[in-house]
Amino acid sequence: MQDLIEFDEQRKVFHLHNGKISYLFSVEEGEILSHLYFGPRIIQYHGQLRYP
Repeated sequence: MQDLIEFDEQRKVFHLHNGKISYLFSVEEGEILSHLYFGPRIIQYHGQLRYP
């Protein structure tokens, strides 16, 4: 079974996903969570844009 939660330690980005949706958020300065994306499933977040 594929992991449903991924964490990019370098970018501090969480990617929660299933076969249909993705939810991405990051840990910002001061340990504050910041919404990045919620919508149709994406395979990989590249970090170049705020939204994939």
